[in-house]
Amino acid sequence: MSLIHGTVMLLVGLAVVGCERNPGEAITAPAASRGEHITDVATPDVMQSVTGHYQFVGINTGNDFKYSLSAIRHDDGSVSGEFEERVLLNSTGEFIRQTHGTVTCFEIVGNMARIGGLVDHATDPRFLPGTEFRLVVVDNGEDASDPPDKGSNARFGFPGTAQAFCDAGTPFNLEDLQHGNVEVRP
Repeated sequence: MSLIHGTVMLLVGLAVVGCERNPGEAITAPAASRGEHITDVATPDVMQSVTGHYQFVGINTGNDFKYSLSAIRHDDGSVSGEFEERVLLNSTGEFIRQTHGTVTCFEIVGNMARIGGLVDHATDPRFLPGTEFRLVVVDNGEDASDPPDKGSNARFGFPGTAQAFCDAGTPFNLEDLQHGNVEVRP
């Protein structure tokens, strides 16, 4: 197993464990997303990466959104990574959906990253495998005086929407993270 694949699997495993907690319980992010570097995503062939775990309650929906993600661009230009989403109704803890996908593209602009890919599993029948997803994260730093990082809820769409978003999309629904941390490494 390659070091990158092992790192991605570790992050996904931690995401699944984190997603099984009580929705009101504080989440401790994996070491890499807390600013403790795991040898900068652990391999010399990594050019750029976006990693982390985050949670917030949506202002418009009242849903509790939890995301874990890793997006890695290698020296050869290829992209690998995964994303996991778990959504609960904040007021009752009622399960709404869980979605997993493979990252196919991302673009870093300053401290912001636009991420897109393909759903490969979802409990919501509207998001069949092959449905495209997109989301945005902003890394505002690790210092106690820095503002909180930001993240969006996932949006889902038709073929071509993920790549078009990575290439030139407009950020949407950015919320202050209530738990977690993201790291954007240009």
